[in-house]
Order: sequence, then structure tokens, then C-alpha cells
Amino acid sequence: MPGLVGIIGINGDKVNMGLMKAMRNAIQHRDWYKVDDYANEKGTVAISRVHLGIINKDRQPFSARNGQVQVFLHGEIYNDEAAASNPLEFIYQRYEKEKLDFASSLNGSFVIAIVDQDEDTVLVANDRIATKPLFLFNDGQTIYFGPEMKSLFLVSSLKRELNLAAVADFLANGQFTKEHTLIEGLETVDNATVLKITPGGVARHIYWRYELGRNGKDRGRDYYRRMLAELLRRAVGRRLRTDNTYGMLLSGGYDSRGILGCYLEENNGCDLNTISWGREEAIPHSDCAIAKRLAHRLGANHRFYELTAEEVVSKFRDFILLGEGLTWYPESYDVFHTIRERQGVDIVLRGDECFGWHAHLVHDEHTMFRSLTLRALKNIGSYRRILKPSYFQLFSDLDAVTTRQVSSRCPAEKIHDRKDFFYVDIRLKYFINPLNYVKSYAMESFTPLLDFDILDFVSDLPTRYRLDK
Repeated sequence: MPGLVGIIGINGDKVNMGLMKAMRNAIQHRDWYKVDDYANEKGTVAISRVHLGIINKDRQPFSARNGQVQVFLHGEIYNDEAAASNPLEFIYQRYEKEKLDFASSLNGSFVIAIVDQDEDTVLVANDRIATKPLFLFNDGQTIYFGPEMKSLFLVSSLKRELNLAAVADFLANGQFTKEHTLIEGLETVDNATVLKITPGGVARHIYWRYELGRNGKDRGRDYYRRMLAELLRRAVGRRLRTDNTYGMLLSGGYDSRGILGCYLEENNGCDLNTISWGREEAIPHSDCAIAKRLAHRLGANHRFYELTAEEVVSKFRDFILLGEGLTWYPESYDVFHTIRERQGVDIVLRGDECFGWHAHLVHDEHTMFRSLTLRALKNIGSYRRILKPSYFQLFSDLDAVTTRQVSSRCPAEKIHDRKDFFYVDIRLKYFINPLNYVKSYAMESFTPLLDFDILDFVSDLPTRYRLDK
């Protein structure tokens, strides 16, 4: 997947540039991808940016402070103050003012790397909800990072040993519920994290935490409705600032309809490309049928893309290779290449959101996790039948430890606040984000309903307005 790849020596040794090039090439899956390379004068830091050439087209890094600070950005910055300027320069200004806390004031979907040669420091930061994967390996002498595990597999000091706790986690849930991976020592960087890498090693700074029910005052339904409408209009407008061709993933749901309405307000109905896909379009009352009727009424350039079970099976190996087995859902990623070719779409708007999760039959910790499709391995009868008893017990014990660790992450006590916290902290971060990111091989994907102003709004929203969304 496109992104930032880096090697930082923390013991003064020079970076292996041959390895750096190989790591970069490992994620350059298309010959039309663009590449920006950088190495500092001492040869102890090397970073490459692989991108689609759709947004942030200028060559990186951005250089500041007489060449002593270099800034890389993979992703987008939506702060209104940054709209009229270079987003990398805006990041640099935030860094100069707030130092280690620079990312706390950024609204966007990003991985950022800042090399400060005056301070002999490299900072690597991701956004509040880790929309873009960032894998990390530290062998005690060198820090390696990248957007795909396969680039880090080239590092000789990374041993190919299974992380059994992660295996148990994946067997139980078909995804991960924390930052481990199937490879021991290789981890994902948690959300809202700044890695501070110095000759002394790497330290982690958490700059934001998701908290629900922060404001105890209930301002009433009409107030929240007006506020959300304004925030949604603003969020969609922020994502329409580029001069690229947009498409919209349209269904019968309220999220894509809301985005569609704001898009029409912003663009007066011009150049509207709407997209849906599935097994059949003509199923009555289905998302695809509703999307077709709605698009026809609005005069949109609408296309339906048929996905077949045979295609999923034939492409399964490719999906696992590109998605690296982070999720269980083998959706056809090829549809995005087809959309780009047929409709000339560079950026799709999609409706992932953070407004809460279904409240039906949620009354304790067990039913709360089950509502998020998370299960305890010990309760899955098929594993009891196919695993040796000793293995079943081992994996069940490891899974129980992981569940306790995950449960302790949430500061909330009310069960529905905990449910909605874990929707963002687990389902969105470790299932939906990786699934969506596989699709960025072909085009950029923007999610207005995950704008951080909306996330703050949801944090202040009284629980009763989040129940059943």
C-alpha cells in the first residue's frame, strides 16, 4: 500500500540504503506510483514516500529552518487554516509551536514523519483513529517502519516467529483487537501516537484519547441536530478542496445520503459520479436498488459493479497478499481499479462513521463485545473439536488475557459508552480501516463522517442520542 517507509539508526550506524530501496520497492505495487526518497547527510535516517500522485503531488520532504527540518506527509490535512497553504508547511508551523504535541491540533487522515537534525530527532505520528496502517520493528539498534508488513519482512533481524497471542486473537475474531501482529516483535502503532526516535531509542507520546460523555449537559435534540448538520457540511466541504474527479459510494443508508446532500450543496449538482456494487442490483429494497433510484432522480452518473463469488475466490490469494490477512472479509479490491478506469474517479467519498453501534440486547461486557462481533475463543465449539485439548486451552488462555487488556483500555463505566468506545477503538481501527486501506491501491478514499470535529461532537453527545445511532 502507498505510504511512508523508513529506517532510523539509533546507535550512530549508517542506514543500509540497499535495504531501504528494497523496502520501498516492496510497496510499489504499480508502475505508475510516485516515489520521493530522502536520506540525511550523516546517513543515519532514510525515508521514502510512495504515493498515487493524486493529492500532495509536490515532491517531499518539505524543507524548513535552513534545511535542518524535513517534513513528510502521507494523507490529508483538513484544518481550515491549512486550506490556503502548503499542508506540510502548516505541519511544520504546528511542530515549531507545539513540538511533541504538534499532531494534537491536526484534523486529518495521515502518517507524518519529521526529521529535526538540530535536535537529532525523528518524529513519526499517525492520526486520532489510525486510518492508515503503520507497522514498527525495533531490533535495539535500528527502527524500521512502513505501511505494510511485507516491507519489514526484508529486515534480517526480524525473526519469522509466530505471536501466539495474536494467533488466538485472530482465531477468535477474524481480526486483531490490539496492536500486535502474527509476527513476534512486529507491531502496529496505536492511534494518536507520536514516536520520538533519538539516539537513545524510541519513546511513545499519546496526544489524544477517545472519551465519551465528556459534557454532562443535555442541550436537546434540536441543538445536536443543527450542530451535526453544520459539522457534516463543513466536513464534506473540506474534502472537496482538490481539483480531482470525485465519486461517491452510494447506498440506501443515512450516512451516504447525508454526504450526498452536502456534496450537491457544495457543487450545485455538477460532475456527480455515484457508485454501488454487489451480487445483484435489482433486488427490491436493497441498498443497490435504492442507490440506483436515488442517483437516477438526481441525474447522477451512476454505475453498478457486479461482484461474483467466483471472482472473490479467484482473487483470494491476491487479497490476502495485499491485505496481509489483517481482516477476514475478502471483498474484491479490483473493483476500485475498474472504477478508476471506467469513470476516471481519483477520490471516493465513503460513509464510515463514529456515531455508535447497535444497542440491541447489550446489557453487560459479554453481550457488548458480541454486538461488535467479538467472541471469546473458549466459547467457539468448532475450535474445541478441531484443536488438540492442550492447544485449545493455550489459545483460550491467551485470548482471555488479550480480552482483559483490551477491556482495560476503556475509561467509561456505562455499558453503552463502553460499546461505542470499542466500536471506534477496535472495529473501526482494526477491521474497517485495514479493509478500506486495501482499496487505496487504486484511488484515494475520504471519509467525511470521521472528521475530527464530528468525533469531538460525538464525544460530547449524551449517551441517549447515540443509542441505535
